[in-house]
Amino acid sequence: MGTARVLGIYEEFESFLKALKELKEMRAGRLATYTPVPCHEVDEVLEQKTSPIRFFTLAGGVLGFVSGAALTVYCATSWPLIVGGKPIISVPPYLVIAFELTILFAAILSTFGYFILSPFPGPGLKGTYDQSFSEDRFGLFVESSDVEAARLQEVMKKHGATETRLS
Repeated sequence: MGTARVLGIYEEFESFLKALKELKEMRAGRLATYTPVPCHEVDEVLEQKTSPIRFFTLAGGVLGFVSGAALTVYCATSWPLIVGGKPIISVPPYLVIAFELTILFAAILSTFGYFILSPFPGPGLKGTYDQSFSEDRFGLFVESSDVEAARLQEVMKKHGATETRLS
């Protein structure tokens, strides 16, 4: 038996979500969704986990704050400027530098985390994207070796797909 590859295009989100739920229950195979806006309901149906990139951001923020504080304190103690009896280590102005390095390091480590954790698109998804998915349509791509293409198309049409394509 060959691999069935079907793309369904939907105008309404509710019908798209119903088809997604049914195909998920059928264990139809590999599912890919295309939506014009972020949809948390899709994440719940597909049981998406929370991204671990937040730990890269946290690590970058902590590293940036510590390095900013260490840099300013080190510079102030290595080359002290004693002016009018003011303290050598003054916290308020040093917080500005620590804050800026917190943001910088968090952004840099988040970017590295994104490239480390983001998988490349799998084989077989090329050519399944339609320009209307960026405007107002929803797309559901199914690749299955267990279920035939006619059955997948039937389920998609039943739930209101305006168009189905075999690829």
